[in-house]
This record gives sequence, structure tokens and C-alpha cells, in this order.
Amino acid sequence: TEEEKELRGQTPTAVLADGTIYTDNGVNPPSVSTYAEDDWSETSPKFGLSYILSDGVMLFGSYAEGFKSGGFFGRNTTVGGLTTSYDPEYVATTELGMKSDWVDGRVRFNATLFSSDYDDKQEENLITLADGNVGTAVSNASTAQIQGAELEFTALLTQNLRLHMFYGYLDAEYDGYDADINGDGIVTNNDYLLLRRAPENTFGLSGNYSTNFSDDVGFNANVSYRWQDEMETIADNDPLGTVDSHGIWNAAVDLFYRENYQLSVYGRNLADERYTTSVVNIGPLSSFGAWNQPRHWGAEFRFKF
Repeated sequence: TEEEKELRGQTPTAVLADGTIYTDNGVNPPSVSTYAEDDWSETSPKFGLSYILSDGVMLFGSYAEGFKSGGFFGRNTTVGGLTTSYDPEYVATTELGMKSDWVDGRVRFNATLFSSDYDDKQEENLITLADGNVGTAVSNASTAQIQGAELEFTALLTQNLRLHMFYGYLDAEYDGYDADINGDGIVTNNDYLLLRRAPENTFGLSGNYSTNFSDDVGFNANVSYRWQDEMETIADNDPLGTVDSHGIWNAAVDLFYRENYQLSVYGRNLADERYTTSVVNIGPLSSFGAWNQPRHWGAEFRFKF
């Protein structure tokens, strides 16, 4: 993959409500422009093997390398600060697993182990500048390792009733995060921080019932539950960005007429679990975030021509 990126920035001239140009002590601040460019060339190999152990059981393994594009960070308090680029981050991932069907295909069990090593990982931090403003610093500041497991189980309990479960485990940690993360000019080791949006445990369970009332009318009902551990959403692990562990119940009922009409009635977050989905802490100035949707109900009607 070959990439080329350009950035052009310019400070605008401020025009007041009465149409006059803003001046500071009678002097109109001149417009400042800047231009920057950079390019990267990367190769992303991938290898995989699979082996049929027996009828219905397959073992597999893979190795892949990838990258996240480098670039420029466009949100900055000065035009000059736009010209600093950051390089791609790299990841190498190894997977080992099994896919299997049992009981004449009525039971399916899949398992995967994986390990991902990150180099030149891009880290984004809000920092307080010397003039009191808040800026964003993006740099290739860390290396990290994420390893874990995923388990998936599906069973056709009857001709109409299907059960599905999954479990995920993550062990995510920095092993080389040396950077100035608060804008004081001092580089510190930050390996103690938790990676963002990396809950240690996740679990899900769902049941689905489907049947046909006639050749033209079909019915489907689904209930699901998903739970996850607490996680961090702010780079420096400020408690404002800690998302508590939570579990969400959803349900839906669908009625089909031939292949053309579908009426659905659904409920989301039935237990009305509330938690923050993201938080941005802008230094000493302010902070803001978003909450998940509360319990809500709805209906949909779909028509296919």
C-alpha cells in the first residue's frame, strides 16, 4: 500500500456581525496559511493454514500484519501545529482456533486464541498548552500487546428454537509507553495505563424462535442479553471516562407476509441500564460526554418491491 497525504491550513479573518473585520488595537491580524505533505509505503502479508481433523472439525491458524494510516491531526490551536505528521502504527496478529459441528450439525462450537503486538502505536492526548489553551498531541508513542480468547456456541434445541452464546476474554497492556501525556514537557513511563475500550470480559446470550403460520405468514421472536466489564475511554484513565460494567437486554418480534412485508416490534435496553459511552476531558476547561440510550420501544414496517 502506498499513501500520500497533503494538508493545507489557514487562519480565517474574523468578520463581526456588523460586517466589519475584527481588529486587535486597530490592527487586523494577518491570515496565516501552511502546507504539509508526507507519504508512506507499507506491505501487509497474511498467511493461513487449515486442517480437517475429522468430519465436522476443522483446525486453523493464521498470521497477518497490518497498519493504521499515518497522517496529520487537523484539530489544533495553531496553524503551525498542523504540519507535524505521525507515522503509521503496525500490528502483527497470530490466531489459532477450531471450528466444529456436532450432533448432525445441530450444535456448533468455535474457539479462537489470538495475540496482537502493536508497534509505533498512535496515541492521542489532550494537553494544556502554555497559553492556557488545550491542544491535541498525536504521536507514535507506545508498543502494546493484546491477547485473548473467543468462544462461540450455537445449538438448535428444536426445529424452531435456536440458542446462541459467546464469551470473549482480553488481556491488553502497554509494554513501552513513554511520552509526555499532560503537556508539562516531562516524558514519563505510562505502562500502568489501561488501553481504551478494552473490557477484560464480554458475554452474550440469545434465543430465537421462528415458525410459519402458513405458506404466506411467518413469525420470529428474539431475546438477547449482552454483558461487558468496565473499561476506560480517556487516554490518561481519568475516572470521568470509566465506563462501568453493564448488561443490556433486547427483544424483538417480527411478522412476515410472503417476502414483501415485515412488521417488527422491538424493545431495547429493557432493564434501563445507564452508562456513559464516551467522555472527553478538555484539561481544566470543561468535559463532555454521551450516555447510552435509555429503555425504548419501537415498531418498523418494511416493504420490498
